[in-house]
Amino acid sequence: MASEYDDLNVKHFKLSSGDEILGLVAGVNAENGVMVIEYPVLIEMVGKAYMMLDYMPTSVKNLVSFTTYHIIAQSDVHESVKHEYIKYCLGVQSEPESDHEDTVDLKHINPDKNTYH
Repeated sequence: MASEYDDLNVKHFKLSSGDEILGLVAGVNAENGVMVIEYPVLIEMVGKAYMMLDYMPTSVKNLVSFTTYHIIAQSDVHESVKHEYIKYCLGVQSEPESDHEDTVDLKHINPDKNTYH
């Protein structure tokens, strides 16, 4: 079954610094050894779950260039991780479900963007 996020090239990267990030690959310049990542997100493990944090939050256009020399490993991510990454980048968080039948599941903006999964 196709997902609405299938066309997004979201990858998981392990950097030589030890940081692990998720990001949307915006471009690769093999000649210069540079990969541009859009909306990079730092992944921190919390027990068996992970937390997403902004990576270089002061960047102007949310585009960060990495030299491929500093990328140790990269992989595709599961659709569920891709979905949570998109929600994090958009600042959207689901409201907890209620026992009331007339309650509609609404979305709201998450002001601090720290999410646990």
